[in-house]
Amino acid sequence: MLRMTDRRVTPLRTRVKTTTALLLTVILALAACGGRDQPQDASAEEIRQSALAAAEDAQTLRFDTTLSVKLRTKGPQRVDLTVSAVTSGQIDNVARLMESEMTSTIALPPEAGGRQQSSVTSYVVDDVLYARTATPGQSERWSSQRLQEQGWEDLNQLGHEAEMLRTAQIELLRSDRLRGVDCYVLQLTPDTSSLRQKLARLPGLEELPADAASELDDMIQRFSSRVWVAQDTFHLLRDETAFTIVLDAEALGPSSGQEGEVTLDAEMRTEFKGHDQPVSIELPPELSGRTG
Repeated sequence: MLRMTDRRVTPLRTRVKTTTALLLTVILALAACGGRDQPQDASAEEIRQSALAAAEDAQTLRFDTTLSVKLRTKGPQRVDLTVSAVTSGQIDNVARLMESEMTSTIALPPEAGGRQQSSVTSYVVDDVLYARTATPGQSERWSSQRLQEQGWEDLNQLGHEAEMLRTAQIELLRSDRLRGVDCYVLQLTPDTSSLRQKLARLPGLEELPADAASELDDMIQRFSSRVWVAQDTFHLLRDETAFTIVLDAEALGPSSGQEGEVTLDAEMRTEFKGHDQPVSIELPPELSGRTG
């Protein structure tokens, strides 16, 4: 998902975990963010509209995401850590079923616990998100949360990409060939107002003071996103996103325990495949019987 005072101080390990969990949530919501000569047979807007229609019609989909994060804190006690995560998932839009598995590795300072690994397997069934967390040396933990309005779209990886494509400024960069498919490559510049509203709804950020919420645009120091769109089917095949976010203690809130500035540099790539191909989503025994 740091200074010594006479107040009760949260242990460093807990603070780092809390901050990391919050920023990973931000990453997952943002991310919703050798070529050839530029093609002349379609405009950027025509490609956008065709890609949105294809995303709307997609019934099933598989995706793989790789994430690399560097996090630095400033303050009396500095922290440098790296996070890597690999996620694979599949979506059935007709049955509104989703399954994903994320394996993450966090390299913490020795005093904060050192290298830590965990995995989270998530399912969406009947508009309820179920998550099973497994950490070495600890018992598996289940959690559940009923999706709010637009919740399916926010969790649906393809739906999130489509929403970014819908509201962003776009530029047609070039043609490229990806996995044997001729593609258009689009550069996305997200609508900052929509991005700010989405961030403000995330856990840990929903209670930002009004003045801090208005400064979210300034907290996003860098944001770059490119998407690959198949020229024949207009399916979204790849998204590459990179960004830098700077959050101060006021924006993080007192519950984070963080008293210094936090800088996060992230790079993420998502590969979409298997559009409208059969998927097999097998629910664990704990969730069996929850569909139909």
